[in-house]
Amino acid sequence: MKKILFIFLALLMSLSIIGCEKDDNTTTNSKYDLKITYFNGGYGEDWINNLVQRFEAEYNVKVDIVKSEEGNCGAENYIKSGYNLSDIYIGECMPWKSLVQSGLLADLSDVYEAEVNTSKGKQKIKDFMDPLCVGNFYAQRQLSKAEYVPWAMPWTVQPNAMAYNEDILKAIKHVSSIEVSEGLISSEGKWLNPPKTLNDLYAFSEDVIAFNNNSAEKQALGDTHSYAPFGFAGGINIDSIGFMIITWWAEAQGLYESNYQGEGSFYDFFNFGNTVDSNQGQTIDMGVFNQSGLALAYDTFASYIFDDNGNYQNTLTNPYNNNLQQLQQLFVANRVNEKPVLSIASSYLENEVIKNRYIDSDLDGKRDVNFKFMNVPKLNAESEDILYGRLSDGIIIPAKATHIDLAKQFLIFMCNEEEVVNFAKDTNGGIRPFSCDLRTAAGDYEFSEFANSLFDVYYNSNVFYEYPMNVKTYAGVAHVFRYSEPSYHGNKSWTDILNLMKDPKGKTPGKAIANEVIFSLTQAELDSWIRKFKLTNITK
Repeated sequence: MKKILFIFLALLMSLSIIGCEKDDNTTTNSKYDLKITYFNGGYGEDWINNLVQRFEAEYNVKVDIVKSEEGNCGAENYIKSGYNLSDIYIGECMPWKSLVQSGLLADLSDVYEAEVNTSKGKQKIKDFMDPLCVGNFYAQRQLSKAEYVPWAMPWTVQPNAMAYNEDILKAIKHVSSIEVSEGLISSEGKWLNPPKTLNDLYAFSEDVIAFNNNSAEKQALGDTHSYAPFGFAGGINIDSIGFMIITWWAEAQGLYESNYQGEGSFYDFFNFGNTVDSNQGQTIDMGVFNQSGLALAYDTFASYIFDDNGNYQNTLTNPYNNNLQQLQQLFVANRVNEKPVLSIASSYLENEVIKNRYIDSDLDGKRDVNFKFMNVPKLNAESEDILYGRLSDGIIIPAKATHIDLAKQFLIFMCNEEEVVNFAKDTNGGIRPFSCDLRTAAGDYEFSEFANSLFDVYYNSNVFYEYPMNVKTYAGVAHVFRYSEPSYHGNKSWTDILNLMKDPKGKTPGKAIANEVIFSLTQAELDSWIRKFKLTNITK
């Protein structure tokens, strides 16, 4: 009896251990050689599954793929605790700068120096990468030491602008008295291409409103939807209005050279007035928040979406009800009541609406609407086409990862030009910031119409980023930008910004927002910046 009991208890103990081993994966499981956690967002999961299969075959290893529904994969908590740690984290808004200061990330210098295969032959990754992106990921481990090394890698660049419903746009008759740019109106008097300038945007908006008002063109389509000229997300993803604001600001202020004497350029803003090429004694000028181009951008957006009484115009009935996914559904699906003809959009739009099954809402086997990517309409016809590229998507390796060498090899593998192209194929146009033309490199592969329109905009525009491109050395980047990252709207929420646009309290929206941002940062942030970065010259 005792023997039977002993065997029974031993069996229970062994099952318990097996159960613990299954649930407690504090390091890479012994049956895997590498563990990767990635954000299962707008780009889906085909790209990572296919990439890993090729990597496993190439290096004869086994990779554990963990998908996360959190944008940053919860990386900071995992890395700080060391519990259930992955070898690689791939996601958006990765907190790599704070983790660097804590000594918790692996130095990626050898990855940046590694050579990959490109159509131009072997190239170092740092040379193959878009040169405007490289400096974003260099930082000091300690502020007292001058050495700058890369601690993260860009996953994707997000071209952030707008999209248009091609079917409805081409059905709309131009009836506005506002004259538009050449090449936008067909011989039949209907819109052929989307607005190029702000003037075109106002004309198009008037035409959409006329079209929506029981026009003959709409009756001929038998279309019962209500159409708004423009849609944006006023809910969780309200920050997407920044796609238009930052583009107008960069255009108005000038990217490298300022259009306003004594104010600095768009890129100068991100150095906050610093002119010292050292790691201490840096300056900060709060006056950069008063840039005239930034104020003009706020004023322009406010005048487009609000009338003189602070009521919404040219947009959806109640944009506050919509997050980005709901906006996408309104934009692409037939089974909705109100639809925007133009919409805030990014490069992941098509892949995300396919993944969420918005694209064929009536289940007839065809996409409900045809849509394409477009630039934010320019303030002036004479301006060059510019495109806001966001670098919030990143890749990091924890310093305590179990398999750092293999993790770095995976990063190198995914930077070969062939894999950059494969990513674009698997994500319907997802762009990794490397110097190659995806369509040329893809050969006979046929991208979707949306992806091709995205590439047209991306390759024919001056892509710009939030970074002080005017500095000559990494040490010349203001610590306030690199390590504290205050945005151009300070610590004010986008809801606050929108409310100030709606009711600027007797000022222009741009001036009201600048005053609130400067006051708030001075009260809440400035003292900590002075102490942390040993600032010697502060201008409020």
